[in-house]
Amino acid sequence: MYNNQAVKGGYHIRPVLFCGDISQKQEETLLSLGYDPVKLPPFSLLDRRVATHPDMLLFPLKDSILMHQAYYEEHTDFFKSLPFSYFF
Repeated sequence: MYNNQAVKGGYHIRPVLFCGDISQKQEETLLSLGYDPVKLPPFSLLDRRVATHPDMLLFPLKDSILMHQAYYEEHTDFFKSLPFSYFF
């Protein structure tokens, strides 16, 4: 479960969707900048090299996120556990 109410250094930590294979160093850097890197799970219908890339999986809209229905169904529990699950 991700906590979008966490405070670090006087500011809120913001969850941001990232590629599932970012390095530990990249993750630590993002955390130090106030971001909570949420690693996306792979989509089985995509080539493994791009299966966790946010630009291949999600399209942000004004008040929601567009994604392939099969990707959502493949990882429903993951998406429902996100702090911004009202998008799904």
